[in-house]
Amino acid sequence: HLYRASAARRIVSIDQRAGRNRGWLHRPRAETGTCERRMTMTVDELWQTRAAAWELAALSLRYPGAELAGAAAGGEWNEAAGEILAALGLPAEVPAAAGDPAGPPAARAAGAEAAAGADALLHALRPEATRLFVGAPGPACSPYEGVWAAEADGVQPLLFVNPRSMEVERFMRSCGLGRPEGTNEPLDHVATECELLEHLALRAAGAPAS
Repeated sequence: HLYRASAARRIVSIDQRAGRNRGWLHRPRAETGTCERRMTMTVDELWQTRAAAWELAALSLRYPGAELAGAAAGGEWNEAAGEILAALGLPAEVPAAAGDPAGPPAARAAGAEAAAGADALLHALRPEATRLFVGAPGPACSPYEGVWAAEADGVQPLLFVNPRSMEVERFMRSCGLGRPEGTNEPLDHVATECELLEHLALRAAGAPAS
């Protein structure tokens, strides 16, 4: 990952740098409106909050690991998502969430096993991630932009060598980013593109290039 600080801690750090306790982050939606929430943030703080949102999205769309399972089991994921949504003035209702009886069996199992700890939650998340993004013989939902673009154009999707994937890689390299050493994953993976958006949001917030 380009940036490893948790999204929840980034929200806290924004508050600390601003030198005030942003109690409006924790108010029910009825007590404060979208305009009020956004008006309390500077432009840089708004971009940092957007960066935190993309960071959380990237973590959530990667193949589940100990970091995601620990954050979800410990409640940090929910806390970060709720604060980010409130800060951006977005609705906090997420239909068919983990543990929701209306959700798919895997989501209900993940919610039930969260209380058993991060290891049990990781064990529940990985088969669902495999079904969605890897699959046999194919994924239920490809995580690669190039595959979607190829299917929309009516051509055979190929990883790495399709025009959209190469375009994404060229753009990332123009931003000073590249594939981490020792990995061979196409850069048009949805989680990697979320990391790119996080990087660009941090640059817009005034963070130095890295």
